[in-house]
Amino acid sequence: MCDSPASPATPEPSTTTRADPSPIPPSVWRRRLKKVGLLLGAGLLLLILVGLPLGIGAEYYTSQPQFCGSCHIMDPYYESWSDDVHAGSGHAACVDCHYAPGEQHTFMAKFRGLSQLASYFSGRAGAGRPKAHVNDASCLTSACHGDRKFMTAELSVGSVPFSHAAHLDPEGAVIYANRSELTDLRIALADAVGADRLTEIERIGRSLQPVDERTRELVTWLHAQGLDDHRDAILAYVEYLHTEVRIDQLSELKCASCHQFDTTLGDHFRVAKTSCYTCHFTNQAFNTATGKCLTCHEPPSGPVAVHGGPHAVSQTTTTTATMDHATIVANGVDCRSCHDDLIHGTGRVTDRDCRNCHDQDRFLENFDGRTTETVRDYHRVHAAGQRARCNDCHTVIEHRLLDAVANGGPEALLSPVQQDCQHCHPNHHREQTKLLVGRGGFVEDVAGVANPMTGSRVTCRGCHLEPATDPHVGTVVTGTLTACRNCHSDDYEQLFDQWRHAIDARLTEATELLTATETRLKQAMEQSRPGVEPAGPLVTRARDNVRLVTNANGIHNKNYAMMLLDQAIIDLRKASSLLRP
Repeated sequence: MCDSPASPATPEPSTTTRADPSPIPPSVWRRRLKKVGLLLGAGLLLLILVGLPLGIGAEYYTSQPQFCGSCHIMDPYYESWSDDVHAGSGHAACVDCHYAPGEQHTFMAKFRGLSQLASYFSGRAGAGRPKAHVNDASCLTSACHGDRKFMTAELSVGSVPFSHAAHLDPEGAVIYANRSELTDLRIALADAVGADRLTEIERIGRSLQPVDERTRELVTWLHAQGLDDHRDAILAYVEYLHTEVRIDQLSELKCASCHQFDTTLGDHFRVAKTSCYTCHFTNQAFNTATGKCLTCHEPPSGPVAVHGGPHAVSQTTTTTATMDHATIVANGVDCRSCHDDLIHGTGRVTDRDCRNCHDQDRFLENFDGRTTETVRDYHRVHAAGQRARCNDCHTVIEHRLLDAVANGGPEALLSPVQQDCQHCHPNHHREQTKLLVGRGGFVEDVAGVANPMTGSRVTCRGCHLEPATDPHVGTVVTGTLTACRNCHSDDYEQLFDQWRHAIDARLTEATELLTATETRLKQAMEQSRPGVEPAGPLVTRARDNVRLVTNANGIHNKNYAMMLLDQAIIDLRKASSLLRP
């Protein structure tokens, strides 16, 4: 059998892939890279030729005060700068002051500018005062105040001569004198009263309670310690302690602490006098320590028109009389006699002011227990570290004569002293207060028993409701049973009468026994009989208890008053037994 012709074989499916194209020769890569390089170079050259001038121009333009003034919220600041010495002879642009030296061209500076720009276009700007700080280093560059001639220059703040050196130089005469006197007085008092009692004096003296309250507490304590002879020196020492704190705070001040934008006058960088008043007057008695009038002011020279003069409060006479301040000062007349209306405000810091920034209680722990040491720490953190200004924390103090004519005439002139009852009534109602809160007197094994009404936060105003007439002082507000019935029941009137009769009976018994025992003690002392030495303190203690209940009106705290009188009777009976022949 013959083989048939061979048929073309069916090709098998290929399992191989197509070969890769030939690699691009290096010469081609070089030509491509060269082309890309030329394009990048051209672009970079174009960027340099176009972008760099634009960038330099933008940098220049945005650093000009006119650019800052183009934002409508900056109108008052730009206008005040235009009229300020810094824009005139100083030629200081915004960026010269509001950026520290070397800061203007940094990334952070640009970021701050962009964030302000974003705030402006987003509509968030204008809600509050722009926080544009001035760094001290900007003020002290060689082109500005680097020579520090301002430290010794004689300047004027209004009518008051001012020297930076007297305030800021730690070796300045005023500062050095205060520290020297403080040191000398501390050594003298330590020798006179002892180190332990001086420590207690400093504890009371460093407290931040109002100056009148602090002085009263200190005077009371000195009397109890038998230190009345040293009172004036101790009160002066406490003033030096507070002045020392003010001196320490000066080192934490920034230029912008005193030199600020004045929102009322539109001055760009004027001295804020309220900063002066805060430092000089806060928590300080009138015309004392740093608040002494003659520290800043020179008495007017020559005759000054009074009574019928142009500044008279009322024209009670057609004849113009004159007075000479030199005579007034020489005779030691207190400035407050005629200028009691000069200081308005207290400069106090309240926890409400702190909560404007701090919403956590940990920042206000022991706020009511602040001392001068706490103030030092507060100023270090806020004034030095965070560039806070005085009125960011302190209530504003104004220092000006009251326009009594425009505000009510002579009655307005008298209003400051009328509001200060302590001027005419020093320690007034002190006994009533002590009895009410269960302090004063002596009861063995009892620290004190407050009136139960204090647990309901009732004060004097709760019971003293009705006007009455006193032969010595005129109209007063007296306590009334109506107040008892308003809160309790009609039966309370009967209970009140029982309390009063019980107190009166016990007081009569104690008073009669005191009189008899004092007579017996006097006779025993004259005859030098035994028993006088132990009996004397008992009689004194009983006398103090009886006097407190009598002067304070025992009904202010019935329970404690009865305890005081019972203790007095016990002491007097014991003293009488010691004095028997």
